[in-house]
Amino acid sequence: MNQQLYTIMEVSNLLKITRSHAYRLKKSQGWPHIMLGGSLRFSSGDIDVIQAMNRKAPAPKKTQKGAPRIPKKGQVPRIPKRA
Repeated sequence: MNQQLYTIMEVSNLLKITRSHAYRLKKSQGWPHIMLGGSLRFSSGDIDVIQAMNRKAPAPKKTQKGAPRIPKKGQVPRIPKRA
């Protein structure tokens, strides 16, 4: 079993976050990890799970009907139809 283990500092560098933020997320989100004595380590599989936990689906595209019509000077604004 030749699996590379990463420290919290290495994981935070991979995720481009600060070390303290990584500790907060580990605690609040329950990141999978390995404790070796008093040392916290993450396997590459753990990092994949962490990334999957935080992956968000793209927001659905909104259909835009166009900008609202602004009446010209002297015109009465139209009341929009009910949906």
